[in-house]
Amino acid sequence: YPGILVTGDGKHLALVDGKGKIALLRSRAGNYVRSSLQENAGIKGDAIRIEDWPGTSCSEDSCVVTMKRGGRDWHLLAIRSSYPIPAMELAAACKRVDIVVSDRWLPYSCKPNWVKADRRILSESGGLAFYLGDHKVRSVSEDNRNAPWIIAARKHREEKEREWKARRQKAKASAANKNQ
Repeated sequence: YPGILVTGDGKHLALVDGKGKIALLRSRAGNYVRSSLQENAGIKGDAIRIEDWPGTSCSEDSCVVTMKRGGRDWHLLAIRSSYPIPAMELAAACKRVDIVVSDRWLPYSCKPNWVKADRRILSESGGLAFYLGDHKVRSVSEDNRNAPWIIAARKHREEKEREWKARRQKAKASAANKNQ
């Protein structure tokens, strides 16, 4: 069973204990999100708030969770607000955990010990399932990598990146010409 489920947008996260319990990062998740996470976890019971999960410490902005799986403690940082977190504070928090999950882009200085699942990564991978006991992560895109809509989205993103790089090079050249 997966120990952690993350939606493709990074807004929702579920902790799973394998004994029929599930906890959600956002207690106000809608019915669709709740049922989707419960179905993927193979759980029929009601979800609890992540704050009520053993080994969890939460603030308005984030939660830090310690879960025992595969004979070791796993440490997770889940960011749940859009408020800025000071860069040095975030970098230090990332360094202390194995996994960081966020619906926003995180700076390069955020370096967890195992996986940083931020907006950039999740936009490519889709939802993630962490099998902590096996030290594995499965992504939605693994199963859909060659689906036509995934290929089209990848081509569109690559085209936009080429356009952005071309505009950037043009701006640099223009700035260099003005300085001469």
